[in-house]
Amino acid sequence: MPVSERQLDAFADQHAGQIPFDTSPRHLAGPGDARHVTHGLAAAGWATVSDPLSAEIVMASPDHRYRLQFDPQTATSAWWRLRAAHGDNEHGWYAEFGELVPAEVLAGLTDALITPPSSQPDPWQPVTSAGWQHDDAKTALSPDSLCRIEHRPTSEFHERPPWHIEVRTSSDESFPGPRIWHAFLDEHVPDRLVGAFLGALADQSPLQRGMFDRTAHYSAVKEPSPLRPQQVVDAHTARVKTLRAQARAVRRQQTAPATPPAPTTAVQPAARRWPQRMLSSPAPRTTAAAPRCGASTATCATVNGSWRPGTLSPRSKRTWTVGPSTRTPTAAGPPSVTRTPPQRSTASVLALANCWPPPGSSSSTCPHTSRGTAGPGS
Repeated sequence: MPVSERQLDAFADQHAGQIPFDTSPRHLAGPGDARHVTHGLAAAGWATVSDPLSAEIVMASPDHRYRLQFDPQTATSAWWRLRAAHGDNEHGWYAEFGELVPAEVLAGLTDALITPPSSQPDPWQPVTSAGWQHDDAKTALSPDSLCRIEHRPTSEFHERPPWHIEVRTSSDESFPGPRIWHAFLDEHVPDRLVGAFLGALADQSPLQRGMFDRTAHYSAVKEPSPLRPQQVVDAHTARVKTLRAQARAVRRQQTAPATPPAPTTAVQPAARRWPQRMLSSPAPRTTAAAPRCGASTATCATVNGSWRPGTLSPRSKRTWTVGPSTRTPTAAGPPSVTRTPPQRSTASVLALANCWPPPGSSSSTCPHTSRGTAGPGS
């Protein structure tokens, strides 16, 4: 998780109340504040996976490949351990650092681990530029001869030689004295990380320590710093914000989608040649309006798309003649309907002929036809 404002305020409260002293050389400046390392990793998204109530601190990278352990209660001399698991086409590696390694020097390696890689052709280059004695036997000595760097094989089973850094109390090669702190980086640690660590170690600029902060050796030089306490705090805060921005840029590059390939012009097939008679537009089809129902016919045209009785069926080519009781098909022609007059019996016709006065008179003796009975006008 990122560094919170409360954690930055705690760092500021501790350093704002002490006067900084410039301490040199760096390899003798003492451990300093471990938050130079842990705050930088937390700003890059590393999470604390250890018990928060324990003195041991274990931090893991977002991809869980890297793990940093700080254990001040260890039984060995290695208080810091940094491990990298095997990755895609990459070896795993291991590095450890002693109790009194300066936190700012170790932060040089961890900062290089979480920021975009930079070209570092030769890890020895920052050491030789700082005036250290470098020989052909892959060994370098600090100007005071208390820090020694070796990069030579220690076993025939290693593909590449590991790196050994030791700081001792005496410059006498015959009796170098007790070891103050050490660093070990195995043969698979990337050269850019080795170069970052050696560059921070050989840097000639002093480190800021409090008046009563512990140093690694009595020969370390402390001088009042021109920096004010607030400037030390501001420099730490600015570094944390810069690391956070750089780590976010790296994550965006890793998660950005790949650029799609440029579209290629596909070869279009030749157009098919159609006959001229198929390309010409067909003549518009016209439909004559069907006649509506007439007064003397029962043939009706379609109304609103539906056929009515007595009309010409769309599936038939015949015309039907509607009669009183039967319908007989006729030859195809204009649709027509012929209604035949109703047929009357002979007896009813004679009765009406001999009737006087005419039907409808009050004195008429003609048989009266009721509704529904066949009469003269039925």
